[in-house]
Amino acid sequence: MTISYLFRALRNVFTDWKMLRMVLKRKYDKYYLPFVISKRQARYVEKLRKKDHVNVVFLAMNVAMWKYQHLYELLREDKRFRVYIFLTPFNNFTDVQRKKDLKALRSYFDERNMQYVDYELEKGKPFVDIRSVVDPDIIFYTQPYEGVAEEGWRHTNFLDKLFCYAPYFFLSKNMDFFFKCPFNTYAWKLYYQTELSKELAKSKTRNKARNVVVAGYTSADDYFTPFKKDVWKVKDRSKKRIIWAPHFTIIEGVGYSHASNFLEMADFMKELAVEYADRIAFAFKPHPALFTFLTAHPDWGEEKAREYYGFWEKNENTQLETGDFIDLFKGSDAMIHDCGSFVVDYLYFNKPVLYDNPNIEDVKTTADKLGKQAYDVHYRVKTLSDIKTFIDDVVLGGNDTMAPVRNDFFDTYLRLKDGKTASHFIYDDLVSSIWG
Repeated sequence: MTISYLFRALRNVFTDWKMLRMVLKRKYDKYYLPFVISKRQARYVEKLRKKDHVNVVFLAMNVAMWKYQHLYELLREDKRFRVYIFLTPFNNFTDVQRKKDLKALRSYFDERNMQYVDYELEKGKPFVDIRSVVDPDIIFYTQPYEGVAEEGWRHTNFLDKLFCYAPYFFLSKNMDFFFKCPFNTYAWKLYYQTELSKELAKSKTRNKARNVVVAGYTSADDYFTPFKKDVWKVKDRSKKRIIWAPHFTIIEGVGYSHASNFLEMADFMKELAVEYADRIAFAFKPHPALFTFLTAHPDWGEEKAREYYGFWEKNENTQLETGDFIDLFKGSDAMIHDCGSFVVDYLYFNKPVLYDNPNIEDVKTTADKLGKQAYDVHYRVKTLSDIKTFIDDVVLGGNDTMAPVRNDFFDTYLRLKDGKTASHFIYDDLVSSIWG
């Protein structure tokens, strides 16, 4: 027995002991070193190469954040993979919201004849233990944050497996809380959109972004597909179609750099919907968490929130959208929002867009280079009356002065490179990482 062989054997024993210790404790070890994690992952990949198939699990939290459809389809067609979907609504949402999300997820997957493992929350049944259904090899998460999933679904329960993540939103901010969350150290693969995001992660993560792969933006895989269905309630195309998409940060101090402008705009937007009923169709597209935050707000509560959402759902020229938004975007004429997830996303469609928070310069301080440029191609407001000006001059009047700079931004950052989608990049990376 050589010294090097003995050293490798001892190192493997150390790795297995540390891994077992963490799994049994169901918590992090802050001293768990990145190089130990990567060694364990490499050994697990070696095991995968000897298996007849690799079990891949996707955790679906709600329709709006489901960005793995194309990747799921690619893996399903490859006989080396067996693919599973588990419905896993947000743990920190209200039961009302969670049940709505589950209903929407079932509808989405049923329409596409996709099998999934359900979570029968309405019947009071506990969440499904993934290991009891399938022995997962690779798990794709919707979000990297610890508290958003039921305890049994959290990545801390699968430290002996490989887990991955592709952000459902375009990374364009210097978000310490995102880059430094423990998930990003323990993940096998993080599929980010740009080299800018990878460089930022290098400066903020314990493992210097060694598990980051630049793959592109999975959401954009849908953006570049043909227009499938007109989901707008108002079919009369003589009327313009405007999306209003408020964020959920209505209270300061929730870990974000700015608060949503929703509370200041709520009544005003209802007034606009009535005033422009003969010329404009409005789609209310709130962040999935907004309803939960409104029910907890001292000036709102569940009854008032339900009534407000009901207004947008029931009027002839308005509609409530809480699920998939791809065809909604494609069929629209403009957007009004303060939602960070849409700062870059809507620019893929190259249509007029207004950022309705007057504190946009403060918001930009948290953005990276690409993010700052994305904000700069938005129309801006100082007062609520500027929203009417945007509607009258830009949307109805056609005076879209920001069109040239939006075109330049799209050509510089968003156009597909080599005609290859992000899902194809991820699929190719998985295959090459496992089988070479």
